[in-house]
Order: sequence, then structure tokens, then C-alpha cells
Amino acid sequence: MDLLGLRIPASAYDAFWALRDIDLVVPQGGKIGIVGHNGAGKSTLLKIIAGQISATEGEISVRGKVQALMELGTGFHPEFTGRENVFTALSYQGVVGSQAKTRFEDILDFSELYDFIDNPIKTYSGGMYARLAFSVATAIEPEILIIDEVLGAGDAYFAAKCVERMRTLTEGGATVLFVSHDMASVQRLCDQAIWINRGRIVGTGETLEICKRYMKDVRNREESRLRAANMRLQRGATEIAATIENHAVTMILHFVVEGWGIPKEAHPISRIALSKDGETLAEVNVGDAADNDVSQRNHVIVQRSYIDWGEPIRLHGRYCREFKDMGGRYRHAALQMSAEICELEPDGNLEIQLDYFDQGREPFHLEIFDDKTYQRIGTVVPSGRGQWRTSHWNFRVPTKYKEINELKEERERSKRVEDIIDILGGGEAEIQSIRLIGDDGQERNVFRLGEKITVEVQFVIHKDLHMLLSALVIYTADGITVFKDLADPELDKYAPSVYGHRWIFDPSPFGPRDYVISAALYRNFDLSDDSRLQPAYSLWDRRVRFKVEQPLGVAIELGLLCSKPQKRFFKK
Repeated sequence: MDLLGLRIPASAYDAFWALRDIDLVVPQGGKIGIVGHNGAGKSTLLKIIAGQISATEGEISVRGKVQALMELGTGFHPEFTGRENVFTALSYQGVVGSQAKTRFEDILDFSELYDFIDNPIKTYSGGMYARLAFSVATAIEPEILIIDEVLGAGDAYFAAKCVERMRTLTEGGATVLFVSHDMASVQRLCDQAIWINRGRIVGTGETLEICKRYMKDVRNREESRLRAANMRLQRGATEIAATIENHAVTMILHFVVEGWGIPKEAHPISRIALSKDGETLAEVNVGDAADNDVSQRNHVIVQRSYIDWGEPIRLHGRYCREFKDMGGRYRHAALQMSAEICELEPDGNLEIQLDYFDQGREPFHLEIFDDKTYQRIGTVVPSGRGQWRTSHWNFRVPTKYKEINELKEERERSKRVEDIIDILGGGEAEIQSIRLIGDDGQERNVFRLGEKITVEVQFVIHKDLHMLLSALVIYTADGITVFKDLADPELDKYAPSVYGHRWIFDPSPFGPRDYVISAALYRNFDLSDDSRLQPAYSLWDRRVRFKVEQPLGVAIELGLLCSKPQKRFFKK
């Protein structure tokens, strides 16, 4: 209907702002890398620059012929042969006759598809298709080259050829915009970088500096994920965690007026945040870019005819949405917020912060759904001052989350009983914790390649023991054993107390990948038997995870173990 110019009722669609306040100038010959998480808005930005979609507001000026490598093979016909598709694609770009034949030979040499060029495209593998599409797209040197994640197509050998061709094109003076999650490729091809997060530019500058900042953010997210995973594993919460997506609690909150009636006034909301002991756990910037992106853990719920959120607007310098009468069947404005189970345990000060524009006089309430009904968090009583204000409320964990925590504690107690194998009466010793410590002395789960790693196993002894062996095993995530050690007894007699062993890897020999740790306490140990089957005081089998990162700027695959051997020169 829109294509034909017919009127579309407002109730037929929801506005989704993929980008907000993008201010960008790319000079001629600039080589700009664009980094960010999936869904950040990178591809949308490139499509606007390439002219594939139009910006809703603002202006864009592009000077030069654009070649966009965004969806490899667009326009290829599956029934045509590779040769036919190449000549068709060249004709789209005005290359015909003898010039097209010359370009075809170059494409064939680069793609190395000599034996398959006369086969139908539908018979090609994914890697073969990527080879031909990339070769065609780069056969003619553009003035502006836009590349969106296409260098990840194909095998490692061809990816290296792609990078080399990109370098050749950029050396010829082409302006380049390059999106990739491969930081090594970004650094090789680009001299400047832009970091986009949830529709906004959050950093610009030298490529290395921006890549470092972006990777630090990735590490922080990974650290949080591993910390939560380790908490679940150590507390035996696997059964509970399996019922919750991403091992997080999804909370539904909403705004309503008294009696759940129809709001008589408009109530602008710009931000709602959940924090614990001063640290933000989740937030929704209402009205900002991608605020209604359902792929994000935190978002407003926009559903025409049901929810009373207005369209995103800008009010007194802030983006927001208004909770007002939109004809919603449920007469409320709802949103989703998520936080890890461990973060919501009732052992800290939880707080909700709400930023709203103080207008009108109608009170409205913020409530949270607990699977049965809505519990009230707080009430806003506007005073009509015409300014942005902030309300804070202490936040009590809803009943259903307390039940989860109680169930976790019960699971923890039962798991401890399961983990202590009764060979001397039971309960003589048990592991309390496994901690990983970096070279900065801080406990964490993500490490740089070669960084010092200390693994600390702490255990408690409840009765006098004359023999105790402490074991540590480190596996890759797919089960390959990379380290196994048995610590000798340190004392002739262990009195009831708390003890521990530390294994110090300095420098760390572990290559870039994910690892998992097991630890156990034994009375004695037989090397000829499977350690998992031998009687133990306490066993934590694959309970702690950690990750070693690929170094920034290194694209080649590094080995499983990366410690440097001693080197000696000799002459015969």
C-alpha cells in the first residue's frame, strides 16, 4: 500500500529507530572501520550511505560512485552458470564486450573456480558462492567501497586473498567503509574507526584505540556471562537455570494510572534503570534508538491496540515516549528488563530509577509482574513544573524470584551432599570455592594471552585428617585435557580449619579459547584409574569456566598451548 501511495493507518505499524543523532564525515580516501555488537545499527548506516534505504530525518551527501559489498551475490540467478552470472553482473555495471571478457578472466583467476565456472550457481557450496560473488564485486575499482562482513565468507585461504585485494583497492585511493567483527582485519585495512552501540556513535578515533575500547566492552560482557555461569555451576542451579533463557530473569514492568483506567494526561518517560549497590544492572532509554528492539534484553513493549506507548519524540533535549491514551486494550505502557539470577538475589540494595517529564497533575504508578499479579514499586505525583525529574524507589525482589533463590539454596545443599562421596563417614572435607586471579590481583574469568593466571582452590576440613591430596584439572570446552596436577600433602595432620592451594601459571601457557576447571580432594589417588570414579572427599567436576582471548590484531589461529619453549643455538 505504501509503494502505491495509499494511506496506511497509524495502527498498522510501529516506528523503529535503528539510528539516532549520527553525525559523520568521511573524507575522500578515508579508510573507516565500523565496529559494534549485532543489532547496533551498523548495517542500517551503510544501507543509508549506499542509497538502499532513505533516512527518516537529517541529510546525507555522497560524492562518488559507490560499490556496496553487503549481501554477496545479490542478483545472481541460481539456474545460470557461474560464467553467465559473471557477464550479467558486469553488464549491470556497464562493462560489456571485450572489456567484459578481460574482467571475466581476472574474476576467474581470483576466484579459482576453473572447474566449476560452467556449472549452475545452485550447485555451488557456500564457500564457492562467496568466492565468485566477492571476485565479481571487486573486479571494478570503485570510488567509494562499502564492505559489510563479507570478508568472513569462504575459507581462511580465500579470506586472506580478500584482505589483500581490499588493501590494493584502498591503496588506489578508494574511500572505504568497512564493517567487521574481526578486529585484525579492521586494523589492517582502516586508519580510523567508529564504534556504534544501540544506534549511537559511542566512540571515534584511531583504529587501535577504538578496537581496544570495543574489545574491553566485549570482555566485560563475557566476564559477566562467565561469572554468572560459574555461580550457577558452583551452586548447583543447573536445573533452575535451564528454565530461564540466557540464565537471566526477565521482568515485565508497566506504567498505569489509578484503577488501571484510561490515562487522561500524557506522561513522558525517558529512562528506567535497575541498580544494585550503586551498579546499574539493566536500563531502558525510552524513545532512543532501538528502544523497542525485541532482540535486546531490555526494551519497551510496543504493540498497537494493546499498549499505551506513544511514538518516540524529543522533549526538552531528551528522547522519550509518552504514556498516554493510545486506545490500548490493556491501558498500560509496558517494558521488559532482564538481569542475571545471581544479581537479583536479596542480598543487596536494589533500586529503581525513573526519569520523567513533570507535567500535568495526574498520578501514575510503576508496577512489576510477579507471574500472578502486579506489585507496585512506586508512584509519581506530577506537580506541573515543566522539567525533567528523577524518582528513586527501593526495589524488593518479587516473590517468584525469592522462590527461585530458595530453590537454588536447596539445590546447593543437596548438591553438596551428592558431591561428597562417603568413604570415611562423610563430610570430612569439602571444597568451598575455585577462584581465578589475573596479574592485577583481581578475580575474573577473561584473560589476555600469556597473562599470569592464578587458580586458587579453597577448602574446609571438619575433622582431623592425616592425608589429603588436592587435584586440579583444566579442560578445553570440548573436553580435551590440557592440564592435570595433584598437589602433595603439605601437613602431617590437618586440623579442622580452612585451607587452600594455588596453582600459578606465569606466564599462562593456555592458547585463545574457552576452558573449564575441575577440582577434587582425595585421601589417596591411583593414577591407573579414572579420577572421576575414585572416592573423594569433595569433587567439583567442570564447575568453573574461563576464557583466554585472541590478541588484538592477530588473525591467524594460535595453538592450544602458547608458552614459549627455551631456545638454544647449536652448530655441528
